[in-house]
Order: sequence, then structure tokens, then C-alpha cells
Amino acid sequence: MELSAEVAGPWEKILKEKELSKLALVLAGKSLLNGLEYYGFSLELSEGMWSRVQGYFDDFGTDGDMTGFLTCYPIHVAEILGIPIEGL
Repeated sequence: MELSAEVAGPWEKILKEKELSKLALVLAGKSLLNGLEYYGFSLELSEGMWSRVQGYFDDFGTDGDMTGFLTCYPIHVAEILGIPIEGL
């Protein structure tokens, strides 16, 4: 049984909002090179959200303790996306 578009659209919006309510920046670690703390996301971002903040991120690659795209500008990113920073 499929949901009608009238029901599916609002339902999908509610599910997406609920998922995004769990989105936060989380501490990934402290760089041994520069002493800065780097943060990553608790969930994967949509392409639209990522495009708004990607300039604040560095790619740490796949090796080592800190991996992926991380930022040392968590306050800026949190303000742009309107999300919390865990632990702050």
C-alpha cells in the first residue's frame, strides 16, 4: 500500500526535521600539528547544507585518529546551520 502524495509529503518533512534535530557538531580530536580542536558532524549532511559550510572544513583523509572532513571553526559552522555543538 502506498501513501498518497498529500500524506507522504508532510510525513517525509516531519521525518527529515526529526533527523536534523539530531544533527550536531562533535569533537573529533585535537591536532598534534597545530593544537586546534577539530569537529565533525554527528550525521551526514545534505548536499545543500554541505555547500553552505564546506569552506570551513579540511579533509583529514582516511588514515589516523581523525578522519574525513573536519573543522576547527565549529562556532561559525553551528551558526550557519543552526545546530548545536556537543559539549559546549
